[in-house]
Formats: sequence, C-alpha cells, structure tokens
Amino acid sequence: MKNITILIFDYTLVVWIVNLFAQIMDFPMTNLAPSLYGDALNEFRDTLNDTLGACLSCIEHDGKIHRFMIDGKLTGAYRVHLDGHPAGYFQCFRQDIKQNWKYSGSRQTYSEADKQVFKLRLVEQEKQRQKEIALLQSQAATRSQTIWGKSLPTPDNYPYLVRKNIQPHNSRLYKEALAIPIFDKDKTLVNLQFINEDGIKRFLKGGKLHGCFSVIGQTSDEPMDITEGWATGVSVYERHGHQTFIAFSANSLEPVARALRDLFPMRRLYIYGDNDINGVGQEAAHKAAISSKGVAVIPDIPGTDWNDIYSINSNKEVSQ
Repeated sequence: MKNITILIFDYTLVVWIVNLFAQIMDFPMTNLAPSLYGDALNEFRDTLNDTLGACLSCIEHDGKIHRFMIDGKLTGAYRVHLDGHPAGYFQCFRQDIKQNWKYSGSRQTYSEADKQVFKLRLVEQEKQRQKEIALLQSQAATRSQTIWGKSLPTPDNYPYLVRKNIQPHNSRLYKEALAIPIFDKDKTLVNLQFINEDGIKRFLKGGKLHGCFSVIGQTSDEPMDITEGWATGVSVYERHGHQTFIAFSANSLEPVARALRDLFPMRRLYIYGDNDINGVGQEAAHKAAISSKGVAVIPDIPGTDWNDIYSINSNKEVSQ
C-alpha cells in the first residue's frame, strides 16, 4: 500500500515539475494533468446559452468578470470558477436577467500538487490572454487612426442627427456611418464608434474601450460633464456648454470619472446618468460620482436619458 501511495505522489510531483518548467521556459502548458473542468465548463456554457441565447466558444474560468456580446451589443457579463465546487453567475443588462449558477455534479477534491498545476495553468492562460488583447488593441488603434484620416465632415442633415435633434460636433462620416473618436487617458486615438442612420452602433473589433472616452469642447476651468452615450453627450454639451466626455457604457463611467478627477482635481464634475428601468445607469452614475467626488444627475422620467429630456424640451420651445 505504501508503494502505491508513493507512485501516485511521484506522478503528481512529475506533473507539477513539468508544468513549472514549462512556465519558466515560456512553453505552452502540458496536458499531463487530467482535465477536471470539462463537464462543469460545458454545463455552464449550456446554461448560459439556454438562458441568454449566447453561445460562447471560449469561457474564461479565472473568477473575474468578463463581458460578451449578445445580438451585436456588449450587454452580457459572467464570472465563473471551476476549482473546488464550480460556481459563478451570468447576466444580460439589456434583458435585466441575472442568474447564479452551481455545478450539478459532485464536488471535486484536489491534491496540493493538482492545485499548483491549476494555478500555473491559470497564470499561463492569463499571460496569453493579455498578449492577445494587447495585439488586438494595437491593431484596432492603428486601424482607427487610418479610418479617421479618411473620414469626411458630417453633414448637418444626417438622419441620426436629425432624429436626435443634435449637431455633428466631433463626429465624421465614414462609409455612410458616423465615426466617433475614442481616446485613452494619454489622449491617443485607440478606437472608433460607428453609428449608422438607424442608430445601430458598433466599435472596431478588439479595440480598447473600458476607461476610454470621446470629448466635446475645450479644456477650461468650467465644470466637466460625463455621459454614457455620444448623442446624450452632445445634447448635454449643447445645453450647458461645458467640456463633455462620453464613456460609451455604464461600466466605463467610473474609470473615466476617476481619470478625469486625477487630471483635473479642481474642476467640478457632473455625471449625467441614464434613468434605466433596470437601474443600471443610475447605479453606475452614483458610483462614478462617489469615486470621483462628482455629482450624479439623473432624469426624472424612467426609461429616458438626457438626449430624450433635452430633445423634448427643445421641441416644446420651438412649438411655443
């Protein structure tokens, strides 16, 4: 019985040493350790697909929050871990669905050697993922600068602008769609948002977005305004005349607000959040305001943003 125990220990030790050597030499991780993730990962993927209608080919199981596209929009998020008793959650902001998940199979127990192998594997996966992200972001930044250089001035009568009752401002026209420049905190053009005549929005594939922004107006000692969407930002700028920053998503309001507070510690900061039915816009605006010592401003009417409010008021003023 002793000999059997020693053999098992020796096997796991060999696995651990081989994977450690692979990590040090920057080789791909070996497959010597048996995969204990397959069933749980497939069950999580199937549950997510059945509930949200989103079939993801690659699921990161590092316990961190990951965003994903549903019907062409970045409205999904999940977090899952597969060690111990696999569990996690997923949600769709647009459908107001949030669901916890636990693996239906039996709880796995792992040796210390197995745990070390798993940790090394996660480190290697994260390194590879960051390399891929950096490459895609670099390619998107280069492409965005090329496209921006080829874009034309936006006509005032572009259908989306007319419908939103706003002016072109910092947009350009590229292949019959508005192109909105997106900068990082170092003022480098890293991405573009495209908005077609029907208001359908998309970004360059792989482009950097979280914590990045578009800006309307010039730097001054006046207050700064932040909004989620570009049309909302234009409406706020046209109404107040303050330099306005567009974060492009509720989740990006907080990092943009903190970055602006670091750059301009003395300027007043207003976060013009959306009044979402599911509460996402209001919560994000208040979190951004707290973290940046700013003020959250939310429309009174549920289901509206500030473009809706200012457009309604503008139409009333015209009719009078």
